[in-house]
Amino acid sequence: MVVNLEEQFSANKKRQRKIKRWIFVIVIIIVIVLFVWGAWWFVFRSGVFLVEAIVVRGNKKISQEEVVQALEPKIIGSSRRASFLGARHMLSWPEGALTIDLTDTPIFKSAAIEKNYQEKKIIIHVVEREPYGVWCRETKQGNVLQEALPAVQITSSTASSSPERAQESTLVGYDSQCMWFDDDGTLYQQALAVQGSLIRAVYDYSGNDIALNAKILPEELISNLFSIFDALSRAGVSVQEVRYEDPKLQEVRVTTHDGPELYFGLRFSALYAPEVVLSLREKGELSKLKYIDFRVENRAYYR
Repeated sequence: MVVNLEEQFSANKKRQRKIKRWIFVIVIIIVIVLFVWGAWWFVFRSGVFLVEAIVVRGNKKISQEEVVQALEPKIIGSSRRASFLGARHMLSWPEGALTIDLTDTPIFKSAAIEKNYQEKKIIIHVVEREPYGVWCRETKQGNVLQEALPAVQITSSTASSSPERAQESTLVGYDSQCMWFDDDGTLYQQALAVQGSLIRAVYDYSGNDIALNAKILPEELISNLFSIFDALSRAGVSVQEVRYEDPKLQEVRVTTHDGPELYFGLRFSALYAPEVVLSLREKGELSKLKYIDFRVENRAYYR
């Protein structure tokens, strides 16, 4: 009889301990469920992370709506979390410089995101590419049209040209595929063909294709091309056309309105050239020359 009571007492204690364990587990589960539900409600339903405004700063050539339309799908589609939360959730947007692919929006040099949780605002900072010049791919078809169609010419002395004046210049605009390029030589936007001294322009007769987001030249040659434009400006040369013809030669030929042709190599800087041109002009010899050849570094040959 005593043994039975002891066994019954021991069994009751085990049962009570088991019940306590189950109660503890159930309480823990309830706490976890409440915590998860509370976190879910806080993140998704409370409105704390709701984006109330998207602001764009730094845009000049493209509207705020166009910037958002271009970048929002890329940003939201860049991660599963962002795709799940949607564009109107603060946590969908990264912070800092964007690392997404911007090749199909080459007008943007860079972009960054700033998040203001207090004002529930997303701020997109964009840096647009600034135009340095125009690069035009020329085709032979234009030579056929030269006499039939007037060219568009922009010079520092006149903003428009009569048909007679236009026919005296090289044809532009009808056989040219032109794009703007920026100060690092990246093609980023379609452009009209122009000619003259107001807008830097290179006419490419090499037959090579050009494409948005591509470089105009190999990286090591771009700064030397820019030095040629700087040299022409410092020397006060009235440019008619800058021609790029054979990539193997790595040269450009500049025809002028009132002076000799100028030949430049792209493998080195042309910053020494203005002194030569200015010296020849002072001596009254510049207008008598047929060409000046700067294709040897720090040397000039003329005839």
